Amino acid sequence: MADISAFARAISTPDTDGDDHFISALNDWRPVHQRVRPKTARHARRRRRRPGKDETREGFVYTLLKWPLLVAVAAWMAVLAGLYVMTRFYIVQYEYWITWRGERNRLRARLRAARSYSEWCEAAEKLDEYLNVDGWKEEDAFAYYDFQTVRRIVKDLRRLREAAEEEEREGDYVQEREGKTHELRELVEMCVKNNFAGIESARMYSQSYYGTKQLVQNFVDEGGKPCSDGDSGVKDGWLTEMGNSREGAQVLV
Repeated sequence: MADISAFARAISTPDTDGDDHFISALNDWRPVHQRVRPKTARHARRRRRRPGKDETREGFVYTLLKWPLLVAVAAWMAVLAGLYVMTRFYIVQYEYWITWRGERNRLRARLRAARSYSEWCEAAEKLDEYLNVDGWKEEDAFAYYDFQTVRRIVKDLRRLREAAEEEEREGDYVQEREGKTHELRELVEMCVKNNFAGIESARMYSQSYYGTKQLVQNFVDEGGKPCSDGDSGVKDGWLTEMGNSREGAQVLV
């Protein structure tokens, strides 16, 4: 009971100091009580940081060899750049004074002066003939495409196309999943794709100025014959077979 009475008297006692003190921080990142740093030289020396441990482990060898190695690498790169420039200069001069001379230079000038695609093709064929590239075109073997697969596909396309034409002439054409026309459609769907057997490789068209391997050209021609031969009776049936499938429609497009 005495404690309650003392608490009541403390609450009712008037404040003798009229000034109100509000404690607030300067901002949200600084505390109310700031730490006062000593300004004397003795305290400054006392709080000076000691050198830490060398965690990168860069000893005296690194300091000794850093700049010599950098200079050596830069000098080697400069030597390589100079050799490259000299090599390119030699190639340019060799082509100008030795390679592109006489008839070869005239054929190339004619190729560059062509005004139409037909003129360009004619000049390119003559340049290939002069450079003896026709022998390379007639030879099937080449390391940058599967010539054995292409050769086999060309034979199968020719065989199935001739069999489908014979089937159509005899009136034995079957609309459903039977007959040579359907087999021809499936074969075309399988092989008419982007870069099939590597025939669209850049290497295939960098050996000559016009065209590529004759085997590749035979493949392209044989793949388009069922759709292009106007006199062939199998044309309509082949187009119907191709249009009945999603892959065939993509080939026709």
